[in-house]
Amino acid sequence: MKAITKKVWILVMCLVFLLTGCGMPDAVADELKEVSRQTGFADGEESARRFVKAYEAGEKCMVKVKQSETMAGRLDALAAFLEKKLADGIVCAGDYNADTEELDTEEWDGEEYGIDQGNNISYLMTDLENLKNWRDDVSGSKVFSGTSSVLEARFYIEQGKMPGFLQGLEEIGFQGISLPPEEYQFNAYMVSQGVGFSIAYVPGYYHVSLSVSSDEFAYPEKYADLLENHMKNAFSTEKIMCGGDLDYIAFQSSTDQPGYNYSKDAELYFKEGKVLQMNLEIWPYSSERGGEFFTEQEKRDLCGLFAWVTGDERGAESFIEGLEECNDKEGTLGSRKWYRSKSKEEGRELIRIQ
Repeated sequence: MKAITKKVWILVMCLVFLLTGCGMPDAVADELKEVSRQTGFADGEESARRFVKAYEAGEKCMVKVKQSETMAGRLDALAAFLEKKLADGIVCAGDYNADTEELDTEEWDGEEYGIDQGNNISYLMTDLENLKNWRDDVSGSKVFSGTSSVLEARFYIEQGKMPGFLQGLEEIGFQGISLPPEEYQFNAYMVSQGVGFSIAYVPGYYHVSLSVSSDEFAYPEKYADLLENHMKNAFSTEKIMCGGDLDYIAFQSSTDQPGYNYSKDAELYFKEGKVLQMNLEIWPYSSERGGEFFTEQEKRDLCGLFAWVTGDERGAESFIEGLEECNDKEGTLGSRKWYRSKSKEEGRELIRIQ
Protein backbone atom coordinates (compact mmCIF):
# COMPACT_ATOMS: atom_id res chain seq x y z
CA MET A 1 0.00 0.00 0.00
CA LYS A 2 1.44 3.36 -1.07
CA ALA A 3 1.31 6.22 1.43
CA ILE A 4 0.64 9.85 0.53
CA THR A 5 2.20 12.35 2.92
CA LYS A 6 -0.07 15.03 4.26
CA LYS A 7 2.56 17.75 4.21
CA VAL A 8 3.22 17.49 0.47
CA TRP A 9 -0.46 17.74 -0.41
CA ILE A 10 -1.02 20.76 1.83
CA LEU A 11 2.02 22.65 0.58
CA VAL A 12 1.09 22.10 -3.07
CA MET A 13 -2.50 23.18 -2.41
CA CYS A 14 -1.48 26.33 -0.57
CA LEU A 15 1.15 27.39 -3.08
CA VAL A 16 -1.25 26.97 -5.99
CA PHE A 17 -3.86 29.19 -4.41
CA LEU A 18 -1.43 31.80 -3.11
CA LEU A 19 0.74 32.17 -6.19
CA THR A 20 -1.93 32.07 -8.92
CA GLY A 21 -5.13 33.96 -9.53
CA CYS A 22 -8.16 33.75 -11.78
CA GLY A 23 -9.70 37.21 -11.41
CA MET A 24 -12.65 36.14 -9.26
CA PRO A 25 -13.33 36.23 -5.51
CA ASP A 26 -11.24 33.67 -3.65
CA ALA A 27 -12.31 33.00 -0.07
CA VAL A 28 -9.53 30.45 0.43
CA ALA A 29 -6.80 32.92 -0.55
CA ASP A 30 -8.41 35.50 1.75
CA GLU A 31 -8.35 33.00 4.61
CA LEU A 32 -4.67 32.22 3.98
CA LYS A 33 -3.85 35.92 4.00
CA GLU A 34 -5.68 36.35 7.29
CA VAL A 35 -3.75 33.47 8.85
CA SER A 36 -0.58 35.04 7.49
CA ARG A 37 -1.47 38.49 8.85
CA GLN A 38 -2.28 37.18 12.31
CA THR A 39 1.07 35.44 12.55
CA GLY A 40 3.11 38.31 11.13
CA PHE A 41 4.10 36.67 7.84
CA ALA A 42 4.04 38.35 4.44
CA ASP A 43 1.84 36.99 1.66
CA GLY A 44 3.25 34.32 -0.60
CA GLU A 45 5.25 31.17 -0.03
CA GLU A 46 5.99 31.86 3.64
CA SER A 47 2.31 32.06 4.56
CA ALA A 48 1.78 28.76 2.73
CA ARG A 49 4.44 27.18 4.90
CA ARG A 50 2.77 28.64 7.97
CA PHE A 51 -0.47 27.03 6.86
CA VAL A 52 1.30 23.68 6.54
CA LYS A 53 2.37 23.95 10.17
CA ALA A 54 -1.21 24.73 11.18
CA TYR A 55 -2.44 21.58 9.47
CA GLU A 56 0.29 19.46 11.01
CA ALA A 57 -0.65 20.72 14.45
CA GLY A 58 -4.26 19.94 13.63
CA GLU A 59 -3.48 16.23 13.21
CA LYS A 60 -3.92 15.92 16.96
CA CYS A 61 -7.55 17.00 16.69
CA MET A 62 -10.06 14.23 17.42
CA VAL A 63 -11.97 13.77 14.16
CA LYS A 64 -14.09 10.64 14.38
CA VAL A 65 -13.60 8.21 11.50
CA LYS A 66 -16.25 6.17 9.72
CA GLN A 67 -15.80 3.11 7.52
CA SER A 68 -17.96 2.84 4.43
CA GLU A 69 -20.09 -0.29 4.28
CA THR A 70 -20.83 0.47 0.64
CA MET A 71 -17.16 0.61 -0.32
CA ALA A 72 -16.48 -2.46 1.82
CA GLY A 73 -18.86 -4.46 -0.36
CA ARG A 74 -17.34 -3.09 -3.54
CA LEU A 75 -13.76 -3.92 -2.53
CA ASP A 76 -14.70 -7.41 -1.34
CA ALA A 77 -16.48 -8.14 -4.62
CA LEU A 78 -13.59 -6.75 -6.66
CA ALA A 79 -10.96 -8.78 -4.78
CA ALA A 80 -12.98 -12.00 -5.17
CA PHE A 81 -13.50 -11.28 -8.88
CA LEU A 82 -9.79 -10.71 -9.52
CA GLU A 83 -8.80 -13.79 -7.54
CA LYS A 84 -11.10 -15.89 -9.72
CA LYS A 85 -9.68 -14.38 -12.90
CA LEU A 86 -6.15 -15.08 -11.67
CA ALA A 87 -7.03 -18.70 -10.94
CA ASP A 88 -8.61 -19.02 -14.40
CA GLY A 89 -5.52 -17.59 -16.09
CA ILE A 90 -7.35 -14.51 -17.39
CA VAL A 91 -5.10 -12.02 -15.60
CA CYS A 92 -1.36 -12.33 -15.11
CA ALA A 93 1.71 -10.26 -14.25
CA GLY A 94 4.95 -10.09 -16.17
CA ASP A 95 7.40 -8.00 -18.16
CA TYR A 96 6.16 -6.84 -21.55
CA ASN A 97 8.81 -6.81 -24.26
CA ALA A 98 8.01 -4.13 -26.82
CA ASP A 99 10.50 -5.55 -29.34
CA THR A 100 9.04 -9.05 -29.41
CA GLU A 101 5.52 -7.88 -28.44
CA GLU A 102 5.34 -10.69 -25.93
CA LEU A 103 4.63 -10.92 -22.22
CA ASP A 104 7.26 -12.79 -20.25
CA THR A 105 5.57 -14.43 -17.25
CA GLU A 106 8.15 -17.16 -16.64
CA GLU A 107 11.23 -15.17 -15.66
CA TRP A 108 9.57 -12.04 -14.36
CA ASP A 109 11.49 -10.58 -11.42
CA GLY A 110 9.45 -8.83 -8.74
CA GLU A 111 12.50 -7.28 -7.05
CA GLU A 112 11.63 -3.89 -8.54
CA TYR A 113 8.43 -3.91 -6.51
CA GLY A 114 9.99 -5.15 -3.28
CA ILE A 115 8.80 -8.74 -3.79
CA ASP A 116 11.40 -11.28 -2.70
CA GLN A 117 10.09 -14.15 -4.79
CA GLY A 118 10.79 -13.68 -8.45
CA ASN A 119 7.50 -14.81 -9.91
CA ASN A 120 4.38 -13.13 -11.18
CA ILE A 121 2.02 -14.99 -8.86
CA SER A 122 3.63 -13.60 -5.70
CA TYR A 123 3.57 -10.07 -7.16
CA LEU A 124 -0.08 -10.18 -8.11
CA MET A 125 -1.12 -12.08 -5.00
CA THR A 126 0.51 -9.40 -2.85
CA ASP A 127 -1.65 -6.75 -4.50
CA LEU A 128 -4.75 -8.90 -4.10
CA GLU A 129 -4.01 -9.67 -0.46
CA ASN A 130 -3.74 -5.94 0.24
CA LEU A 131 -7.03 -5.38 -1.55
CA LYS A 132 -8.74 -8.18 0.37
CA ASN A 133 -7.36 -7.06 3.72
CA TRP A 134 -8.00 -3.34 3.41
CA ARG A 135 -9.63 -3.39 6.86
CA ASP A 136 -6.22 -4.03 8.43
CA ASP A 137 -5.20 -0.52 7.45
CA VAL A 138 -8.12 1.21 9.18
CA SER A 139 -9.67 -1.23 11.66
CA GLY A 140 -7.70 0.02 14.67
CA SER A 141 -8.23 3.70 13.98
CA LYS A 142 -11.02 5.68 15.60
CA VAL A 143 -9.58 9.05 14.63
CA PHE A 144 -9.09 10.34 11.09
CA SER A 145 -5.36 11.02 10.74
CA GLY A 146 -5.33 12.76 7.36
CA THR A 147 -2.60 10.48 5.99
CA SER A 148 -4.05 8.37 3.20
CA SER A 149 -2.72 5.29 1.45
CA VAL A 150 -3.47 3.73 -1.92
CA LEU A 151 -4.41 0.14 -2.71
CA GLU A 152 -3.18 -0.97 -6.13
CA ALA A 153 -3.30 -4.00 -8.40
CA ARG A 154 -1.46 -4.26 -11.73
CA PHE A 155 -1.76 -6.99 -14.34
CA TYR A 156 -2.03 -7.87 -18.04
CA ILE A 157 -4.93 -9.40 -19.97
CA GLU A 158 -4.77 -10.86 -23.45
CA GLN A 159 -6.54 -8.72 -26.01
CA GLY A 160 -9.16 -11.32 -26.88
CA LYS A 161 -10.08 -11.88 -23.23
CA MET A 162 -10.58 -8.22 -22.37
CA PRO A 163 -14.26 -7.85 -23.44
CA GLY A 164 -15.24 -10.74 -21.16
CA PHE A 165 -13.24 -9.23 -18.32
CA LEU A 166 -15.04 -5.88 -18.66
CA GLN A 167 -18.39 -7.65 -18.79
CA GLY A 168 -17.53 -9.41 -15.55
CA LEU A 169 -16.64 -6.08 -13.94
CA GLU A 170 -19.96 -4.64 -15.06
CA GLU A 171 -21.81 -7.57 -13.51
CA ILE A 172 -20.36 -6.74 -10.08
CA GLY A 173 -21.24 -3.07 -10.47
CA PHE A 174 -18.18 -1.47 -12.08
CA GLN A 175 -19.79 0.12 -15.10
CA GLY A 176 -18.64 2.70 -17.62
CA ILE A 177 -15.19 1.18 -18.27
CA SER A 178 -14.25 1.09 -21.94
CA LEU A 179 -11.17 0.14 -23.95
CA PRO A 180 -8.87 2.76 -25.47
CA PRO A 181 -8.27 2.46 -29.23
CA GLU A 182 -5.34 0.26 -30.16
CA GLU A 183 -3.53 3.24 -31.71
CA TYR A 184 -3.93 5.25 -28.52
CA GLN A 185 -0.57 6.17 -26.96
CA PHE A 186 -1.66 6.97 -23.41
CA ASN A 187 -3.34 5.34 -20.44
CA ALA A 188 -7.09 5.83 -20.30
CA TYR A 189 -8.04 6.46 -16.67
CA MET A 190 -11.66 5.76 -15.72
CA VAL A 191 -13.36 6.01 -12.34
CA SER A 192 -16.17 3.63 -11.45
CA GLN A 193 -17.65 3.27 -7.97
CA GLY A 194 -14.75 5.25 -6.53
CA VAL A 195 -12.09 2.91 -7.98
CA GLY A 196 -9.69 4.14 -10.66
CA PHE A 197 -8.99 1.87 -13.64
CA SER A 198 -6.03 2.77 -15.84
CA ILE A 199 -5.93 0.85 -19.13
CA ALA A 200 -3.30 0.94 -21.87
CA TYR A 201 -3.06 -1.16 -25.03
CA VAL A 202 0.16 -2.93 -25.93
CA PRO A 203 0.18 -5.26 -28.95
CA GLY A 204 -1.68 -8.42 -27.99
CA TYR A 205 -2.48 -7.29 -24.44
CA TYR A 206 -4.06 -4.66 -22.25
CA HIS A 207 -2.21 -3.46 -19.19
CA VAL A 208 -4.61 -2.70 -16.34
CA SER A 209 -3.83 -0.84 -13.11
CA LEU A 210 -6.52 -0.26 -10.55
CA SER A 211 -6.21 1.99 -7.52
CA VAL A 212 -8.34 3.13 -4.61
CA SER A 213 -7.44 5.62 -1.89
CA SER A 214 -8.08 4.75 1.75
CA ASP A 215 -10.03 8.04 1.89
CA GLU A 216 -12.70 6.20 -0.11
CA PHE A 217 -13.43 3.69 2.65
CA ALA A 218 -12.38 5.45 5.87
CA TYR A 219 -13.19 9.13 6.26
CA PRO A 220 -14.35 11.74 8.80
CA GLU A 221 -17.81 10.89 10.05
CA LYS A 222 -18.93 14.50 9.70
CA TYR A 223 -18.58 14.26 5.90
CA ALA A 224 -20.25 10.86 5.54
CA ASP A 225 -23.43 12.28 3.96
CA LEU A 226 -21.47 14.02 1.21
CA LEU A 227 -19.22 11.05 0.46
CA GLU A 228 -21.86 8.32 0.72
CA ASN A 229 -24.91 9.95 -0.83
CA HIS A 230 -23.70 12.59 -3.28
CA MET A 231 -20.24 11.78 -4.68
CA LYS A 232 -20.69 8.06 -5.08
CA ASN A 233 -19.54 6.71 -8.42
CA ALA A 234 -17.89 8.78 -11.15
CA PHE A 235 -15.34 10.66 -9.03
CA SER A 236 -12.63 9.26 -6.80
CA THR A 237 -11.84 10.87 -3.46
CA GLU A 238 -8.28 12.05 -3.94
CA LYS A 239 -7.59 13.70 -0.60
CA ILE A 240 -9.21 14.64 2.69
CA MET A 241 -7.50 16.91 5.22
CA CYS A 242 -8.96 17.87 8.58
CA GLY A 243 -7.86 19.58 11.76
CA GLY A 244 -6.30 22.81 10.50
CA ASP A 245 -7.79 26.23 9.95
CA LEU A 246 -9.62 24.76 6.95
CA ASP A 247 -10.78 21.26 6.05
CA TYR A 248 -10.27 20.14 2.46
CA ILE A 249 -11.74 17.41 0.22
CA ALA A 250 -10.63 16.82 -3.39
CA PHE A 251 -12.30 14.67 -6.05
CA GLN A 252 -10.99 13.56 -9.45
CA SER A 253 -12.89 12.38 -12.51
CA SER A 254 -11.86 10.03 -15.27
CA THR A 255 -8.93 11.27 -17.38
CA ASP A 256 -8.64 10.76 -21.12
CA GLN A 257 -11.60 8.40 -21.09
CA PRO A 258 -12.40 6.95 -24.54
CA GLY A 259 -15.20 8.94 -26.15
CA TYR A 260 -14.80 11.98 -23.89
CA ASN A 261 -12.46 14.95 -24.01
CA TYR A 262 -12.70 16.63 -20.61
CA SER A 263 -11.26 15.97 -17.18
CA LYS A 264 -12.69 17.45 -14.00
CA ASP A 265 -11.37 18.18 -10.51
CA ALA A 266 -13.64 19.29 -7.68
CA GLU A 267 -12.39 20.79 -4.41
CA LEU A 268 -14.25 21.77 -1.27
CA TYR A 269 -12.91 23.92 1.56
CA PHE A 270 -14.61 23.95 4.96
CA LYS A 271 -14.31 26.39 7.83
CA GLU A 272 -15.89 25.54 11.17
CA GLY A 273 -17.89 22.74 9.58
CA LYS A 274 -19.41 24.84 6.76
CA VAL A 275 -18.46 25.02 3.09
CA LEU A 276 -16.29 28.10 2.58
CA GLN A 277 -15.68 27.55 -1.12
CA MET A 278 -16.03 24.96 -3.87
CA ASN A 279 -14.04 24.82 -7.11
CA LEU A 280 -14.82 22.77 -10.20
CA GLU A 281 -12.09 22.84 -12.83
CA ILE A 282 -12.71 21.48 -16.33
CA TRP A 283 -10.11 21.12 -19.06
CA PRO A 284 -9.79 19.29 -22.40
CA TYR A 285 -7.20 16.64 -23.17
CA SER A 286 -6.93 17.87 -26.75
CA SER A 287 -8.01 21.02 -28.58
CA GLU A 288 -8.74 18.85 -31.62
CA ARG A 289 -11.42 16.76 -29.92
CA GLY A 290 -14.91 17.95 -29.10
CA GLY A 291 -17.49 16.15 -27.01
CA GLU A 292 -19.60 16.86 -23.98
CA PHE A 293 -18.25 18.06 -20.65
CA PHE A 294 -19.66 15.22 -18.56
CA THR A 295 -20.66 11.60 -18.72
CA GLU A 296 -24.13 10.75 -17.39
CA GLN A 297 -22.61 9.33 -14.22
CA GLU A 298 -20.55 12.51 -13.71
CA LYS A 299 -23.67 14.61 -14.15
CA ARG A 300 -25.44 12.66 -11.42
CA ASP A 301 -22.53 13.05 -9.00
CA LEU A 302 -22.05 16.74 -9.73
CA CYS A 303 -25.76 17.48 -9.42
CA GLY A 304 -25.61 15.84 -6.01
CA LEU A 305 -22.49 17.81 -5.05
CA PHE A 306 -23.87 21.19 -6.19
CA ALA A 307 -27.19 20.49 -4.46
CA TRP A 308 -25.38 19.55 -1.25
CA VAL A 309 -23.38 22.79 -1.30
CA THR A 310 -26.14 25.20 -2.37
CA GLY A 311 -29.28 23.56 -0.95
CA ASP A 312 -30.98 23.82 -4.38
CA GLU A 313 -31.47 20.36 -5.91
CA ARG A 314 -33.55 21.44 -8.91
CA GLY A 315 -31.34 24.45 -9.61
CA ALA A 316 -28.18 22.31 -9.40
CA GLU A 317 -29.51 19.93 -12.03
CA SER A 318 -30.40 22.79 -14.39
CA PHE A 319 -27.01 24.41 -13.82
CA ILE A 320 -25.03 21.27 -14.68
CA GLU A 321 -27.22 20.40 -17.68
CA GLY A 322 -26.90 23.91 -19.13
CA LEU A 323 -23.27 24.61 -18.28
CA GLU A 324 -21.86 24.08 -21.78
CA GLU A 325 -24.30 26.51 -23.39
CA CYS A 326 -24.14 29.10 -20.60
CA ASN A 327 -21.87 32.12 -21.17
CA ASP A 328 -22.65 33.96 -17.93
CA LYS A 329 -19.70 34.74 -15.69
CA GLU A 330 -21.57 34.81 -12.39
CA GLY A 331 -24.95 34.17 -10.83
CA THR A 332 -26.83 32.76 -7.87
CA LEU A 333 -27.59 29.13 -7.11
CA GLY A 334 -29.64 28.44 -4.01
CA SER A 335 -27.99 30.18 -1.09
CA ARG A 336 -24.68 30.69 -2.90
CA LYS A 337 -22.98 32.87 -5.48
CA TRP A 338 -21.17 31.23 -8.38
CA TYR A 339 -18.42 32.58 -10.64
CA ARG A 340 -16.92 31.26 -13.86
CA SER A 341 -13.72 31.99 -15.74
CA LYS A 342 -12.45 30.59 -19.04
CA SER A 343 -9.01 30.34 -20.61
CA LYS A 344 -9.42 30.46 -24.39
CA GLU A 345 -5.82 29.41 -25.00
CA GLU A 346 -5.95 26.27 -22.86
CA GLY A 347 -9.67 25.61 -22.99
CA ARG A 348 -9.78 25.45 -19.20
CA GLU A 349 -12.74 26.55 -17.14
CA LEU A 350 -13.14 27.20 -13.44
CA ILE A 351 -16.51 27.31 -11.70
CA ARG A 352 -16.35 28.63 -8.13
CA ILE A 353 -19.13 28.64 -5.55
CA GLN A 354 -19.01 30.70 -2.34
